[in-house]
Amino acid sequence: MQTKDLEFLIKQTRTVHNYQKSSVDINILTECLSLSLMAPNHRLSMPWKFKLVGQKMRTQLAQLQIQMKGKSTPEDIQNTHDQFLNPAFLLVPHLVKKEDHLYKEDYATLSCSIQLLALSLRQHGLGYKWSTGKITKASETYQLLNIDETKYQIEGWIWIGHALGDIPSLTARPAIDTILEITD
Repeated sequence: MQTKDLEFLIKQTRTVHNYQKSSVDINILTECLSLSLMAPNHRLSMPWKFKLVGQKMRTQLAQLQIQMKGKSTPEDIQNTHDQFLNPAFLLVPHLVKKEDHLYKEDYATLSCSIQLLALSLRQHGLGYKWSTGKITKASETYQLLNIDETKYQIEGWIWIGHALGDIPSLTARPAIDTILEITD
């Protein structure tokens, strides 16, 4: 891969908010997840797990979201269902609970893993979104997903699929000289 190819891939990996109602080959997902395991990881502890959530469970999560947010208009209900059901995949990353300083290291490695996943997905023409919210912290969510909240902490959702419309454009970033200080 040329440097320009990597630069292009990085700049094209943006959060996608709306997805087509289309499927994605599970083999592409597993390939991208395998590449995400190359993330820097202290002592190779691999402290994270991903749960791939099926349509039936996603429908239940959408209903929980509607309840929790008090959504009641037909448009709000449809938008919530579209949010949960349109992306091809919903992954739930969760970390083993540990002492504070180790948990920070684990969260950092999970973040690196998700970035590698995002880059890999984009290389296949797919979009992603890592989101959090009240529902990801709710005990009902842990129960629905059969995740032991005494052992794991859900770190959000990862939506994966074909973008509905164009990939969002790159927003301006600060110039490097505004964030880099060089000392002797």
